[in-house]
Amino acid sequence: MGTPATPDEEAIRLKSEERRALVLLGVTAVAATVWAALWTKSTAPQDYPWNFPLNSPFKHLTIFSIPALQILVEIFLLYAFFVFWYFCVDWFPGRKGIIFREACHVIAIAILGFYIVAFIAFLPGAEISFFLPDSWQPYYWLGLEALFILLEANVARFAVHQSDRVGRWVDKADMVIAGVFKFLGSAMIEGIKEIGSAIADGFEWLIKKVRRKG
Repeated sequence: MGTPATPDEEAIRLKSEERRALVLLGVTAVAATVWAALWTKSTAPQDYPWNFPLNSPFKHLTIFSIPALQILVEIFLLYAFFVFWYFCVDWFPGRKGIIFREACHVIAIAILGFYIVAFIAFLPGAEISFFLPDSWQPYYWLGLEALFILLEANVARFAVHQSDRVGRWVDKADMVIAGVFKFLGSAMIEGIKEIGSAIADGFEWLIKKVRRKG
């Protein structure tokens, strides 16, 4: 567990997040403008497809620009909603206010990170699958899902540790959960040993009884 951030470090963190939010909101405005322009000129959401990485005859993944831009705008707006409360230092003073703001910051970073990881992992992963034999597909997608879960778990941990308080709580919860599982595992092992010993004693008693009858 790390040491709590100093006031100067908190100020730097807040200022850095403000700059990131401004950049992302600018990107959101551009994406929303492009999305609206495409939507007004289209007759269906499937119009304006984008082939990744190249067009035919190269094997490619087709992405429909209108739904993709809509999801991008919605994700950024959801990020903006939570990061807005993080910036409200004057509205939420005191210990409870800091906890609320830092929790909103964690959620905002997690939303953004989940989308970025999903986008980065899905596009090349889906494209690579086109070049694999059909017999490999189930194992490939299973491995890709495991990689995706691992990356998302790392994003979640990174987001949680953007807050000193939330990070400490999660670390404590991890220790408690690990202790519970360790206790349960030890109890199960001891129980299995006891059951095995009882079964062995039962067989030994049965063998002795059979020998006496013989």
